[in-house]
Amino acid sequence: MSAIHLRAAWATLLLVALPGAAQAAETCSALAPRAAERPAGTLRPFGSEELVALRDIGPTDAEQGANLFALSPDGSRIAYQLVRADAAANRHCIGMFVSDVRPGAAAIQVDEGGELIRTRTIIGRLDAGPSGSARAISPIWAPDGQSFAFLKQVGGAVRIWRAFIDGRPSVPLSPDEDDIERFAFSADGRRLIYSASAGTLAVRDEIDREGLTGFRYDDRFYPIAGSRPNPAVAGSLRDVSLDIASGAARPASDGEVARLDAGQTSLQSAGGRRALLERNEDQSLLPKMRPAIIDPSGKRTACMASACQGVGQLLGWTQDMRGLLFIRREGWADEQTAIYEWRPGQRTPHRLYATIDALFGCRVANNRLICARETAQMPRHIASIDLKRRTVSVLVDPNPEMAAYSLGRVERWHFKSLSGVAAWTDIVYPVGYRPGARYPAVIVQYSSRGFLRGGTGNEFPIQPFANAGYVVISLQRPSGIALAAGARNVAEAERLLLHDFTDRRNVLSVIDAAIDRLVAQEDVDPVKIGITGLSDGSSTVQFAALNSKRFAAGVVSGCCWERSQDFLLGERVSEAFADAGWPRLADRGSAIWDRMSLAQNAHRVAFPMLFQAADREYLTALESFTALRAARVPADLYVFPGEHHIKWQPAHKLAVFKRNIQWFDFWLRDLKAVDPMAKLQYDDWSAMKSAWQGP
Repeated sequence: MSAIHLRAAWATLLLVALPGAAQAAETCSALAPRAAERPAGTLRPFGSEELVALRDIGPTDAEQGANLFALSPDGSRIAYQLVRADAAANRHCIGMFVSDVRPGAAAIQVDEGGELIRTRTIIGRLDAGPSGSARAISPIWAPDGQSFAFLKQVGGAVRIWRAFIDGRPSVPLSPDEDDIERFAFSADGRRLIYSASAGTLAVRDEIDREGLTGFRYDDRFYPIAGSRPNPAVAGSLRDVSLDIASGAARPASDGEVARLDAGQTSLQSAGGRRALLERNEDQSLLPKMRPAIIDPSGKRTACMASACQGVGQLLGWTQDMRGLLFIRREGWADEQTAIYEWRPGQRTPHRLYATIDALFGCRVANNRLICARETAQMPRHIASIDLKRRTVSVLVDPNPEMAAYSLGRVERWHFKSLSGVAAWTDIVYPVGYRPGARYPAVIVQYSSRGFLRGGTGNEFPIQPFANAGYVVISLQRPSGIALAAGARNVAEAERLLLHDFTDRRNVLSVIDAAIDRLVAQEDVDPVKIGITGLSDGSSTVQFAALNSKRFAAGVVSGCCWERSQDFLLGERVSEAFADAGWPRLADRGSAIWDRMSLAQNAHRVAFPMLFQAADREYLTALESFTALRAARVPADLYVFPGEHHIKWQPAHKLAVFKRNIQWFDFWLRDLKAVDPMAKLQYDDWSAMKSAWQGP
């Protein structure tokens, strides 16, 4: 979800029962990557099952600076976590691995087991519980380089564990904690310093006691997530220093807490200089950051060049300790990731490397960068980038089996939106593409960086669509920030974007431009185009259903904008939406609903719609869905238990992938898959098709 949009990430926690350990152990034996030979004959189709079962280094929605691996103190080894989803058992296979820093090095497993640690959903200042997004697990090496620490969750308890490279079994170091925010070894490796949330259990106990006399409904409620108030985000941390040998713990000293802070905001050089990112003088809604260096005397020198604006991450010092390396996005709609070197005293930094590949958590190692990396057709792996030769070597490939699968060819197209904002689409051609064949097409939104997996939220399987005979238009949405220039706060920016649906029309204009080009090239059938979206993407689908005639079917998740949102999302979110210009429930005659509400305009909806909703989100789709059914517009709704704004359970992911393909096969191609799970829905869909007269 874009930072400029207010729609919250909705979450709940409801774990499903898992089958026996024997099946889990058998499946998890496939966690360690094994070399795969490219078959001599025809490549195998890459389908939904293969997409679900990819091995992941870190969460699929990781941020650019996320620490997804750790280099040993001497730079010779990498520690990282691999996660592989098992849809049959509806669980995640998890292990910690170590590899040498050289191409083709083996992945040595040093820990196994545990549960997926998920981030928490924050609504305003409320803690709404675990989300559907995985937390980035960042190992930290002990000073001697013979072991490393990492977070592991067992039975719901998150603890710091230690893994050894000599084959000894891993062991827990910390006691059970609610939430461990960060941790570090002491300089001699004998102590573990960590910060944990303080008072979380006490707050929840207090809410339980309040319930004995009834909860007063107030702004602590988020109704779709449950019928009890949510606690405020924990405001304090407990800093602990633990003696590893004895297990004795005491409050951490100021010096030990400073060790936790080291590396969070600055980089120390051998000469006593310190580097940091500082906010420039830009007064815009999202100010840009620039690098600065503070020398031992306290003198501050900032890089004022244009290439130093908008820096996303400081990477480290050059080998001679005189230059500072940093990373920023630039180029058309910021599609490129660029690495720069800045030496104080130089007016302009030197660009060393640029790519449209996605890079995550880069680290400097002997004049090279070690990064987690993705390309459009290669899932995340760990790579070494030679900044002098500008070459890339793959160090760790968790998914060597990809060489055996057929993938659609990818092209990147640049466009400008209706208001002149730069954007791009990645066009994925069907496997076995033939020019002039006029294929059906599917729109996937709304981020198209790195491996083309399933769009934002990973629900719309791009390469499985290509293997099923579709052209896929993967959209990188045009930035709303450019349309809200001069806004002083988020609410003001949202009002500018909502006025005349400026933002939504800009997004749709880029999609239209890509469709027009594909139709002109005779690659796409203009009457067989589907559109998908989650969250902000579902808003575009909803808008298109009432304001466009381009699409023949749609799928949404995290939908919809309707009058009922004013009470379903609680007072805090309702107030934020009202500040952004959305009508309140008591308002009458708003023109906004004339162009956006599916419920109010059900008879004008242009295409059949499938809703794939989390159990604690489906109420926000129910008004739209009920109205469509009443108006005899083909619509179907599936509700997934224990799910969130981003779905996390492997069985659910697989079902969503397969049903999305089946929906478009049925409505765009009149095909019915041979799949037991589809039997009853096809009967219903056929009845809907017979009854529908169109808008």
